[in-house]
Amino acid sequence: MTSNDSQANNLFSRLISYTPRVCDGGTSRTALEDYYTEALAWCLRNSKECLQAFLVLIQQDLAAQTKSKLPVTGISSPAIHTQFNFDSESDDEDEEPSSSQRRFDLVICSENDETLVIVLENKVRWKFTDGQIPAYIKALKTGVFKTFHTKVLIVLSPRGEKPESTDGIIPIVPLKWHQIQRMLADVSLGGEQKPLYVSQIICGQFAEFLQKKGLAPMNLVKTYPSQQFKDGIHFTYQIQQILLQIRENTDLKDVLSSKVHLKHWDDGCLWFSMGSKPGKSGFTLYFKMWSENKMLLNDKRMLVEASWINRPNILQSKFDKQKFADNNIIFEEWPNKKGFSIFGQFTAEYDGNADRIREWYEEAVALTSALLEDRSAE
Repeated sequence: MTSNDSQANNLFSRLISYTPRVCDGGTSRTALEDYYTEALAWCLRNSKECLQAFLVLIQQDLAAQTKSKLPVTGISSPAIHTQFNFDSESDDEDEEPSSSQRRFDLVICSENDETLVIVLENKVRWKFTDGQIPAYIKALKTGVFKTFHTKVLIVLSPRGEKPESTDGIIPIVPLKWHQIQRMLADVSLGGEQKPLYVSQIICGQFAEFLQKKGLAPMNLVKTYPSQQFKDGIHFTYQIQQILLQIRENTDLKDVLSSKVHLKHWDDGCLWFSMGSKPGKSGFTLYFKMWSENKMLLNDKRMLVEASWINRPNILQSKFDKQKFADNNIIFEEWPNKKGFSIFGQFTAEYDGNADRIREWYEEAVALTSALLEDRSAE
């Protein structure tokens, strides 16, 4: 993974590359699914907020199915196991499973009594095999958890599929991975609680990792009225073409990548970006726009950012502040003084005027280049 990779700071994205995709011996149990399970277990064990949110997800489905509720006692600080062998009462995690052994992916149970046990079976890429769910139901009825008062089986998968195999007694709750991703993302926000706990930050990284792997909810706008939808698609394409033209017309081919990236942030903001090639100084063109209920002219912004090579001694000597302000070019140095931003508001003058937008970027890029070429160090 390169240093400028968008996931370079994400713990889960860095570790997944070392995870084998299929277990030795070619069994159906995959190391990839174990990786996701262990990550979820860590979040449940170390974040009370995450555990509570997870139980709420289960309760919502249970209420719809059976109108029953999870028992309050025994779940505030439960035992949480992974790869729990239900062929015997022993659970030696260091012992290699034989081909005949079956395991629960994740178990959440009352630690000091037999009030509640929740068993989770996780599928990321594979489907449930024939006889798998009946075997779990049988194990819950006759195995080490047979005397527990409340038993729940969770089947977690990308599509939230609910197997047909059920005894009608032990409720089966189908969950989708995108529900888990949204839950983790919400936990990482912390609400009014500041600062965040480390566990919440890790939950946020896992949520980001799941989104990168295509396991996050997708909200698709309706195509009606169709003309507005078509205009939006066309506008997106045109902005990308303008950024590509800037790269061609301002001799930035050696600095900027030839790809325009589009990213959607949780606050409803869309970012078009064209960044530097690997090994080049930080130099990025942006176009920012709001996508949710804020489609007003002043909710779009043109932006150029760069990292200092050598910071000029006197910034004001490089340009006439008032002159550039009159041209809708506003300079801001980053608080850490490692770089700067030049931005302009998307006023009516630019709306529908591709030439004017291109002129703004060319002028902003020229100013950025002039600032970067100053070799006088502070």
